[in-house]
Amino acid sequence: MLPSYSKYLYLILCPPYIFSLPPACPTVNEYLISASQPKSPQCIQSDSQSPPVSSFTTVPRGQLGNHLHAYALLVGLQARYPARQFFLSSQTWKYLRQHFSQESLLVPSIDQLCLCRTQAGVASRPWGWRFWDTGFGDDFFEDIDREEMDQGQGWILWPAKGFWFNEFQSGVKILEDMDSKIRESLVFKDHIMEKAKQQINTSVKKWMSRNKKRVKRNGITKSNLTLVGIHHRRGDHLKYEEVMRIPHITMSYLSPSMDMYRDKYKSVVFLYVSDDKEWAKKHLAKDKDIVFSWSSSKKVLATGEDLALLSLCTHTIMTRGTYSFWGSKLANGSYIRPCMLENTATEGEKEQKRQSRKPWPFKLLDGRWQTSLWRECFFEEKIV
Repeated sequence: MLPSYSKYLYLILCPPYIFSLPPACPTVNEYLISASQPKSPQCIQSDSQSPPVSSFTTVPRGQLGNHLHAYALLVGLQARYPARQFFLSSQTWKYLRQHFSQESLLVPSIDQLCLCRTQAGVASRPWGWRFWDTGFGDDFFEDIDREEMDQGQGWILWPAKGFWFNEFQSGVKILEDMDSKIRESLVFKDHIMEKAKQQINTSVKKWMSRNKKRVKRNGITKSNLTLVGIHHRRGDHLKYEEVMRIPHITMSYLSPSMDMYRDKYKSVVFLYVSDDKEWAKKHLAKDKDIVFSWSSSKKVLATGEDLALLSLCTHTIMTRGTYSFWGSKLANGSYIRPCMLENTATEGEKEQKRQSRKPWPFKLLDGRWQTSLWRECFFEEKIV
């Protein structure tokens, strides 16, 4: 499939470290959405003797969890195509730098590129900023292995539908290979991590206070507690679930999931964070093992603090959405996710399970069912 060139902007590369005059070049994303004439400084082309290097980015979409997915994807792409340049979109960079150390990130921001229109009298080669969508059923990572994409252009990848994460994409295997590097590069800012640690200490004290007799009888200390994070997204996602006919997460999922951790570990503290506090208070307040641990900060800051808290847990009970995925991914322990139980699996997941001709597993925390989170669900046992 050849790309469509009907919609792209001719831009030129203006490295700000070579030549910089006020006003500064507009950022790439501003260029792509602006219809007005830019007021740019003169642009100087980099060494024309060097071979052209194409630059790639993705379309920003969604909130923090989705932008973390975009980050991981670009890290994987950079590993697959080391001769190319991959950049985080301005929006993705904005989300990540609010919560994570910039110095640790493995992919730079596209704002480091200074793109401006050709000006009369300036000798510079135009840059073509183009769009690329991969056809349904094709391998997204291998589809962009094309000579015409290595001619020094700028490419926006998969703007229409994003990247399709499933086991049939070679990129999923690359993400699995890069998994530890991706996790290690996501270093929370000190003030966010400190707030998360304080919240955990407060939550553990609440649990100990509620379970005084049990603590005294069994000699329980903080060091022998097992922390299990629960991220429960409701809010705007409920409407999406209704439209897509995805089962809501209710006590029929949370209760058996918590019981599995209680059966495996002696003393479990469930640290619960959610965007629907009223639902939590109505359905979970009487459970002595659950502590509502969501951040009291304003929304933007709370998003990072709650994710940091989940990352400090030993294990995770996931619900819906990419934020829940990253809570589990950063914790790097065992997990339970909705597709593992028949009553919360989607119709598509149930159909895949039927085709596997294997029963639904009973002990979900057994190692053989703890397969890669990058893949849709387990459907085959992990070889251990």
